[in-house]
Amino acid sequence: MNRRTLSSLVSRAGLAAAASIVAASSAFAQAPAARPAGPVPDGHVAIINIAAFSEKVLELKRAIDGLNRTFEPRTKDLQALRDQIAGIENQVKAGGIPPAQQSQLSERYEQLKKDYTRKSEDLSAEAQKQYQASTDPIRMKLSTALDKYAAEHQIVLVIEIGGAIKTGSVFYAAENTNITDDFIATYNKANP
Repeated sequence: MNRRTLSSLVSRAGLAAAASIVAASSAFAQAPAARPAGPVPDGHVAIINIAAFSEKVLELKRAIDGLNRTFEPRTKDLQALRDQIAGIENQVKAGGIPPAQQSQLSERYEQLKKDYTRKSEDLSAEAQKQYQASTDPIRMKLSTALDKYAAEHQIVLVIEIGGAIKTGSVFYAAENTNITDDFIATYNKANP
């Protein structure tokens, strides 16, 4: 199974919420603390790319790889069902099906679609639940580690660059403001 298997599992099984790194970044989306009156603190602004975490944070990658292995057989079963559905659709498009078989083929097609939908929904719910159970503790550790990292490096603001680019709220960031690789290396060293 390749490194993007969870992403493909997510798209194949309708688990966009599970594969989305946006879910993984939810632990980092903290409400701003009330700022005491006074001057703005001195410090640095940094950017981070949370999308890199699933591949580069070793602890998170192991958890995701474990989920991939767990759900691989069921994902393959769903793919086989989808292939059967596509085969029937292609057979109908090609034509030449005797009238006696059309009814039988139609019933088979409807049953396969029902099975696919049910299994896909079951897999989606179970995968989402296990994804959260496996990754929530890691995301909390990452959040705590990022707080500590920012304090140690006098960083007063960290912007998640992936989301900021999508919303068009960041137009420029100097390369030396990107702390992604350094933070990940620091985290991996502390959490092998």
